[in-house]
Amino acid sequence: MKNFIILFISVSSWLSSQAQANFSLEGNISPFQQGQSCKLYRLVYDDYSNRPKLSEARVIQVNAQGHFKQNIPISEASVYYISYQKQEGMLIANPKDRLQVTIKAGKPIVIKGSEANRQVQGFYQKMQELDKQYIHDIRIEMGKLKIAQQKALQAAKDDLERQTLQKKFTKSSAKVMARLSKASKQFFAAMAQYLQTQPPSLALYVSFSYWQASNATYLRGSIEQLFQKMPHNSYVKQMRQKINRLIKLQLYKPAPEISLNNPQGESVKLSKVIAQSKNKYVLVDFWATWCAPCIVENQNLIALYDKYAKMGFEIYAVSFDRKKEAWLKYLDKYKPAWLQVFASEGFQSLTSLEYNLREFPHNLLLDSKGRIIAKNLFGNALKEKLALLFEQ
Repeated sequence: MKNFIILFISVSSWLSSQAQANFSLEGNISPFQQGQSCKLYRLVYDDYSNRPKLSEARVIQVNAQGHFKQNIPISEASVYYISYQKQEGMLIANPKDRLQVTIKAGKPIVIKGSEANRQVQGFYQKMQELDKQYIHDIRIEMGKLKIAQQKALQAAKDDLERQTLQKKFTKSSAKVMARLSKASKQFFAAMAQYLQTQPPSLALYVSFSYWQASNATYLRGSIEQLFQKMPHNSYVKQMRQKINRLIKLQLYKPAPEISLNNPQGESVKLSKVIAQSKNKYVLVDFWATWCAPCIVENQNLIALYDKYAKMGFEIYAVSFDRKKEAWLKYLDKYKPAWLQVFASEGFQSLTSLEYNLREFPHNLLLDSKGRIIAKNLFGNALKEKLALLFEQ
């Protein structure tokens, strides 16, 4: 009994010391404007949306010369977001770390004091390089197209002219979005190659929203190494869970189950659709009426469904419309012949989580056993794939 009490006191003391641990944050801001505050937030990515969530702000006390030094309570190795005016950055902190921060106007925030933070800085630099190489110009073009569309629609003389212009801009937007989708794939592939050069550390969490099934195998090895070192860390456990979900989305893996309601309010399970003997291939199509490329792709699907439905082709379309009424209105107007279901919880749904949905349109082609045999085939690419499957 005495030994048990001693052990209990020892464990309690250890837990108490862990809970009361700190890390030191010291730095300079130049130029510093009195009355402006520097803020620190604990950051956690939302599993469903892949977007960061911030804790309540901790205000960092800065003196008149722009210098600050503060001990921050910390219970485990964590990821933080620091901001001053329009400047922002992310940092990794461990209990007892002594981190140095440099904030200069017009320059990225610099964090020193650990290898993990050097990795974070490198990640952001690489991300900016790849964004400029693959995505930046297309994003600018899309912005200009939206402005031109707004001006043209406002200047339209009547509804007929507006409808004509809307169709024109929808097609133009779809073409730009197709280029953006291709560029995004190149961006993610290049990011995956970069991540493969990085040693396992909590800095990998900064790239959380960029993970794809295609790079999950390598990342799994890194995360497992981290898990062996930090099995109780909440960030590591979250990363491990996401990697395991992504592994399930790799080619030739069974597609995760989906069970959502059709327009009549009846639950339709993907597994039951696959199990029907007449269905040799099922296209799982994630879309929304607000997605211009999705609407254009629906026109392609009409022709393909008319041609291959009797040969064993089925479509299981999952709408992520924000409002159910918009989805029902579209179905009533265009009457697509294939299966339609609605994700009422949108990007907070289990479907969004398990399929790692980030952008639309998005699809997966499944075989008769429910295995993923292709991803994101649109237009001619899907047409050629179905011809290969059904006509040879």
